[in-house]
Amino acid sequence: IKTQATNSITREPECLQFDVCFDPTDRARVFLYEVYSSEAALEAHRNTEYFLKYSATVQDWVVSKTAKQYQRWSGKEI
Repeated sequence: IKTQATNSITREPECLQFDVCFDPTDRARVFLYEVYSSEAALEAHRNTEYFLKYSATVQDWVVSKTAKQYQRWSGKEI
């Protein structure tokens, strides 16, 4: 996970944030918080060679996976 986060931040200019968070009571539970500049940037991330390798490596370790997308507040919507 550390390598994946580092690759995303250092190799993808449109990856604005990549946080690896652990449940303090169960370190096997991991939450990844990622921010990309656009939907296209997220899709490009999902197609990088290092993401595809990471995804294949961890697929058998993942019990469940939920991905949600949120729109960042620009300060103008309200």
